Amino acid sequence: MSEEMSASEQSPADGMSAGTGGPAEQPSPRRENGKKNPWVIVITIVVVAALIGGAAYVMTIGDDDEDDIDDIELTVTMSPDPIPSVPAGTEKSLSVTVLADGVVVGKTDGVEYSWSVTPTTLGSLDFFAQTNTTFTAGVEAGEGVVECEVTYEGETAAVNSTLVVNPPFLDSVSVTPSAKTLLVDQEWNFTATTIDSTGHVISDATIEWTVAGIDVGDYVLNTTTGSAVTFSASVVADVSLNATATRGEDVASGSAAITVTSEPTDIRTVDYLWYGMFEPELGSWYDDRWSGLGQEYALTDSYPYLYLWCGDEHSLEGDIWIYTMMRMDITGRNMPELNMNDNPEFLPQFGDTTGGTAELDWYLQYVTREEAEAKLSQNTYNWYDGWYVGWSGTITLDEQAAKSVLGVTTTQFNDFDTWWASNSGQTTTDWQEWLMEEAGPGRLDIFPMYTYHLEFVLFNITAEKVGEHIVVTLDTISWGMEALMTRWMGEAFMPTEWYFDDFSLIASIGPEMTDLDVDTAIQYAMYAEVSHEDDGALIWGWEGLMQDYVPSDLEHPESLFDPYDGKEYVVWGPGNDNFGEFLEYEYTPGAWNLSDGETLVFEWPAGDQLFFDHDPGNVDGLVLNTDEIIAPMTVAYTEPLPSEMPSQITIDHDARQIVYTGPFDMWTWSKNQTTHQNLSDEWDRLGGVMPWGVPMIEFKADIGGLQVAELDDRDDTVGDEPDSCSQAISTAPDLTTDDASDEVKATARRPAEGD
Repeated sequence: MSEEMSASEQSPADGMSAGTGGPAEQPSPRRENGKKNPWVIVITIVVVAALIGGAAYVMTIGDDDEDDIDDIELTVTMSPDPIPSVPAGTEKSLSVTVLADGVVVGKTDGVEYSWSVTPTTLGSLDFFAQTNTTFTAGVEAGEGVVECEVTYEGETAAVNSTLVVNPPFLDSVSVTPSAKTLLVDQEWNFTATTIDSTGHVISDATIEWTVAGIDVGDYVLNTTTGSAVTFSASVVADVSLNATATRGEDVASGSAAITVTSEPTDIRTVDYLWYGMFEPELGSWYDDRWSGLGQEYALTDSYPYLYLWCGDEHSLEGDIWIYTMMRMDITGRNMPELNMNDNPEFLPQFGDTTGGTAELDWYLQYVTREEAEAKLSQNTYNWYDGWYVGWSGTITLDEQAAKSVLGVTTTQFNDFDTWWASNSGQTTTDWQEWLMEEAGPGRLDIFPMYTYHLEFVLFNITAEKVGEHIVVTLDTISWGMEALMTRWMGEAFMPTEWYFDDFSLIASIGPEMTDLDVDTAIQYAMYAEVSHEDDGALIWGWEGLMQDYVPSDLEHPESLFDPYDGKEYVVWGPGNDNFGEFLEYEYTPGAWNLSDGETLVFEWPAGDQLFFDHDPGNVDGLVLNTDEIIAPMTVAYTEPLPSEMPSQITIDHDARQIVYTGPFDMWTWSKNQTTHQNLSDEWDRLGGVMPWGVPMIEFKADIGGLQVAELDDRDDTVGDEPDSCSQAISTAPDLTTDDASDEVKATARRPAEGD
């Protein structure tokens, strides 16, 4: 971005009167018209005062005709004057004021500015061609000159000032961990890190430790000096462990908040709730996914919201599946696996210290074509394919978290807006690069699940200080951020992976633990199937999933799909050309293992629902080779069954709810169980690989209330479409039932002309 596009261009100094911050009252001076003689510049430099490190210049500009002189007195001054010495690593705002005949002139009047600092090792300037600039001192002491050359009406004047950079000073002390809960008599190690004004760790400071909030005889500190101590307490108390550092005349201190308790009080809980089957609406991006890639087609535009997955280059022709979405809520409390001391997971740590509290308020959703057109360049917009995903929201950091995430010092935190003005560009670049590294082969590699890398087409970060917090605001559009989000959650706490839609995350990541709330729709949550376990019942199936579906290679050496590469399973999806036949795996099953304090809950809807049966040759269905059946929904078969684990699995048919309670090692149960013979046989056939996800739930049509859908006035032929997936889409009209109170009121969608 050029400096002409910078917000600093709107500085009050441009076009404003000196010292007032308001608009100049007098018009800008200009030459009179009608002069015919060539201009000859007569410059008189008047030294206003003998200034220490500063100067003001007065220029008289006129022609050589003594009888016709139109002089302009040009005065240039620098502020502050003189410039106070600047400690290494800190910043100083500088500006110049240009007066022509006593009237302020600026960039809009044609004034040109050129800032420089000599030697360049002294520090850097954020702007070179503006009225204002910010000097950031380097990491070492030194002396030099800062200069601003000004050009107006074709003439140039320069003003300079001596600039002294002092050695770095001791800025702050960070104690790690910054907060800790200990049991009585439990020992813990604490470390003090000393930071100078350049943000670098220094080792030549003397550190002394003290304890407050508890009597001397009730705690043990193995030493009172040095960079690390071991602390324990014999009584319940709230303690402040303080580290005071001294370096020459500089003194700084930091502390850790310690809670000593007789028994654990913060019990970790995570509750997963799946609900809203068929309810999440299908965004307009499904139309673009169909028209551009031919992969997904929205079958209905009202409840029940259904769509057809048509495969990709890794799928066999005719490998189609009928899907619907569900919603999932996650409520996590006191989660120690996410913390600012050791593992913030979702955040970078550009600083040398840890700790603090970060509050996240994020939203992630696919971008409509209209949104993309409004926010992206034409060239980037032209690549719109329905998979651009927007990720936006805020990150609110307290001082310690700001030091950890952004790498600011205490001085920079106190004057954050000045620091951000100079460092926003580099921080934005660093943050984007960190995210791409997170999504790459060295870390969580999204390629095996996304078959593409994380690529941002819009990436904006702004930050400001609000009270005693820094609020960072994100506004991004990318290919792949939804994949990184599920990888983050999977690494931190969630045992399975999903594609999110309409996703919100609110989290408070503290020094030791996190509270979070997630509310999201889940793509590919359930699929229509004919049960191979329950005597051919028509079902909507759910199973635990991971998202990798292509094997590893040299560039991407790890994939969860590797154990399934080349292995086969039997397809039972209605309308699939491979129905009843073996097909190579194109997905990775997952086990939803539950820890102590975790629950996994599923709810299913009341009333009649839409199911699909496989009917080869039928061209009258909503999907080719299928029949629609409308019936109430129930649950009769799951793996595992409630009877196998009665204390950990319950089904309440009145409440239409299944509850799984941890601790529960689902993977081990699947491998070792003996109740389900087909499951055991498949483990053996696949050579020790889990055949399908667990738990596995069949939400089936209750044949006691079976109805055949009314499908009137249907065209008996399928249109001349370009591929088998297109041919699977019927020209079916509305779906209704005989009973007006029933739930099924879907409206079938038809491919638009030319789709």
